[in-house]
Amino acid sequence: MVFQLDEVIALSSGPVYSEFMANVSLQTRLTDLLNKVQAEAISLPEDFKNRKPKADWEFLQTLNGQIIHPTFGLNPETLWDVVRLEIPYQHKMLGIIINGCSHEH
Repeated sequence: MVFQLDEVIALSSGPVYSEFMANVSLQTRLTDLLNKVQAEAISLPEDFKNRKPKADWEFLQTLNGQIIHPTFGLNPETLWDVVRLEIPYQHKMLGIIINGCSHEH
């Protein structure tokens, strides 16, 4: 899950908004990565998630529904917000869980 988030951050940190909106292949790749993150978050045991509340497990388990509307499909504006605003925070929280500390290296 962390590796997928690493890639999401790397891919989304370069383009500006207008480039991002015009790059459908980037949007597709990010959506695929977020789907993998969601699947992994869902597959984690509930007792693990309950012991590790720093990550927003509900957010990670519902990524697909946040960026893809059932009728209208992918919402690139929401995808932009998720990858630029939410994912870096979730990545940091997962790093704290894995490393067991709250300071930056």
